[in-house]
Amino acid sequence: MDALKAMSPDNQPHHAGSLLRVSQGQFTFDNEGLDYSTATVPFRATPTLWFSRVLHWHGGNSGVTLGRGFDMKLRSTGEIHSMLRQAGLEEHKAVICSRAAGLSGRAAQQFVTVFGPMVGEITHQQQIQLFEMAWHTKIHYARGVYLRHSADIAQRLPWEQIDGKIKDIFIDTLYQGNRNAGIMAKIIAQGSNREKIIQHLKDNYYQMNARNRARVEYLK
Repeated sequence: MDALKAMSPDNQPHHAGSLLRVSQGQFTFDNEGLDYSTATVPFRATPTLWFSRVLHWHGGNSGVTLGRGFDMKLRSTGEIHSMLRQAGLEEHKAVICSRAAGLSGRAAQQFVTVFGPMVGEITHQQQIQLFEMAWHTKIHYARGVYLRHSADIAQRLPWEQIDGKIKDIFIDTLYQGNRNAGIMAKIIAQGSNREKIIQHLKDNYYQMNARNRARVEYLK
């Protein structure tokens, strides 16, 4: 009995990504889920909270997500299939996941319940590959957002010269949907000042939740 308890996911050491390194976007990668150093049983009666290497649903109007932030809600069937195959997932798993295109809310939740066990657990390397492809796309999106909203700032700071940590946090906020992205872009464009960004994070978010507190600490 003690041996069985020791094997339970609840008793496995977990971390926010310290054993996994990505080439870019480490802050976001670490804050988009948890992992375990040994195998888990994610599809049990009470799923392990925030375990990211399985299909999951964050609640509300979120879509079906796999890995660290690969949300399929706004992706096409073809895009999902292509990216998952590039990340190394087997053909049948990519086909199953591609059916989650456009799903959100309860439909996404039901998809995870039904098809999650069929897809199972992806590998650490597949999760890294998937994240890095998605992050590369998000960088280009963030650059566009920055340039559009800072167009009226005289002598704005070029995207390439923005402080690396500020850029990381700007992109991270876009991962979760930043309603104040325009305001944040203007602040960055005027000098990439960390203290001003920290104050913006404190003033313009509905609550200082764990993710936002982590952003503030990252910028200090």
